[in-house]
Amino acid sequence: MQKIKNWVKNHRKTTIVIVIMLILAIIWGIADKIKQNKAASESHYVVAKVAKSTPLTLTGTVVSQQQQVLSLPTGKVQSIGVANGQKVKEGDPLVTTYSESTNEELVDAKQTLAKAQRNVTAQQNNVSAAQKDAATQSEDGTASGSASSVAQAQASLADAQADVTAAQNKVNTLSQKVTQTLTAPFDGTVTVDDSKQNAPIITIYSNDLKLKTKVSEYNYSKLKVGQSIHVRALATGKQADTTISYLATVPTTNTQSNDSNYEVNADLSSDDFMNGQTVKASVAQDQLRIPKSSVRNGQVYIVKNGEAKAVAVKGKRVNEYFEVKSGVKAGQQIVTNPDRKLHNGTKVSDHDND
Repeated sequence: MQKIKNWVKNHRKTTIVIVIMLILAIIWGIADKIKQNKAASESHYVVAKVAKSTPLTLTGTVVSQQQQVLSLPTGKVQSIGVANGQKVKEGDPLVTTYSESTNEELVDAKQTLAKAQRNVTAQQNNVSAAQKDAATQSEDGTASGSASSVAQAQASLADAQADVTAAQNKVNTLSQKVTQTLTAPFDGTVTVDDSKQNAPIITIYSNDLKLKTKVSEYNYSKLKVGQSIHVRALATGKQADTTISYLATVPTTNTQSNDSNYEVNADLSSDDFMNGQTVKASVAQDQLRIPKSSVRNGQVYIVKNGEAKAVAVKGKRVNEYFEVKSGVKAGQQIVTNPDRKLHNGTKVSDHDND
């Protein structure tokens, strides 16, 4: 002990330096600890629960499966057999027309037919005469040209008969066009716009209905033909579950926006909906979507028992989200803002949840 006292006495300056170094080391350690604690307190990790995507909602209109503006037959309208808004069956008469010009053509065609028929009679007589001459010459032994005459007469008769057939066909065709009746091509309801004289506009709407709506290019991947869709009429509140029957691959024309929109259809029953109604459609989504920011280097940090654990995740980025194919499940807690300081075992307390 005395030796130590003597050494300290003889090395006072060295002792002071050693003491100062020890004090500085302690101070540095305390400062570093404070710095670490401060950095830890500044690292605020946001925790969120993985959930299925919210349903995709669309606004649309109820329309007929088929809608057709009918072309009137040639001629002047003689009668309109239906009233505006009347329900019709396929084949029901709608409009009758009469064509004066076609009737004039028919008169000429009938005259041509009569002439052709007279020619056939004459040619038949020629054939009979040629055959009779041939028989007489055969008895006399002078039948050198009789066969040729008979063949010639028969050929002329065949030509005359062909003319009759053609003339008869023309008469038949024109007869059907003089007076024509427009009939309903399918069951439905007709509208009649007779504001233009002798040129009514007849439109038919089928009884079968469908939803007509559009989906943007950003949500297009969320839909497919055959997918379930829930439809609700805004005015009546009536609802129905159906399936998507049509999803366009060519966008609709839109001059007011640079975004592309695609038509979507789904069959509806006339028992629940009316043509022209406005409806809301909802399509459930099975995809798991997590914030794009939660994926770092192909990993997501799951929070369990207050600690972070890195797991590999597979999927694709869609706008501001990441659609998960594998790696996490609905209901799990994940860190949505991981950084380079986050690693396996990092404490992430429950009060960090947003």
